[in-house]
Amino acid sequence: MKKFSMALVAVSALSFVMAAGSANAQSIYQATTGNNGNGLNFGPDGLTPNPPFSGYWEMGNTITFAGGASNYTLSSSSVDLTLYGGGDVTYPIQMDIYSGSNPNTGTLLFTETAPAGYGTNTTVFDFSGDVVPGTVTYILSLPDQNGSYDSIFLYPILTSGAAPSVGSGPNSLWYGMPGSFVANSSYAPADGNSSTTNYLQVEFNGAAVPDGGTTLLLLGLAVAGLAGLRRKFSV
Repeated sequence: MKKFSMALVAVSALSFVMAAGSANAQSIYQATTGNNGNGLNFGPDGLTPNPPFSGYWEMGNTITFAGGASNYTLSSSSVDLTLYGGGDVTYPIQMDIYSGSNPNTGTLLFTETAPAGYGTNTTVFDFSGDVVPGTVTYILSLPDQNGSYDSIFLYPILTSGAAPSVGSGPNSLWYGMPGSFVANSSYAPADGNSSTTNYLQVEFNGAAVPDGGTTLLLLGLAVAGLAGLRRKFSV
């Protein structure tokens, strides 16, 4: 019975550590300073000069999570995005998460959608349990857009009036389409007001993944325990 008990202890310990990140979830990136309701559309409005991309565009930021860990587990209420919904309350907003600091070369890791809601509101993307690196680039899009005004310009994303208070990232936005995104730091401030930054109002919640040493130690315990369990039942 001793070997069987050790196996259970080892497996339980490993499960506990793997779940610990979720239990300790907190804000790992936050750029939510109010900006007098200024929002950025998914395309040029024809009023602000020198748009970074022609026609409908997807857009987002490169961000680095607080804490300096290599990887993070996102929580059940993973990403809160502030926007203005001016049309269908169920109109989908899509978020793609790419690895690294360039969506043109990074790997597309995860995709989720959330409803636009109505008026100024916060919609929530559920990336529960997804593990991402310390630096990612998120890109927002409108998967149901068809080129019409109503499908593009009724759902602006609010911009932050200050740099992130948790985490960090370049004061620049990505605009474009998959494979052809361009970084631009001048259009959003010109489109907004004197306090407008290039940070969209978003908050990521999660927790750092245990470092490699801790994980390997517990994996070793689990393997040893399971080996003991196998010997127990083989005799």
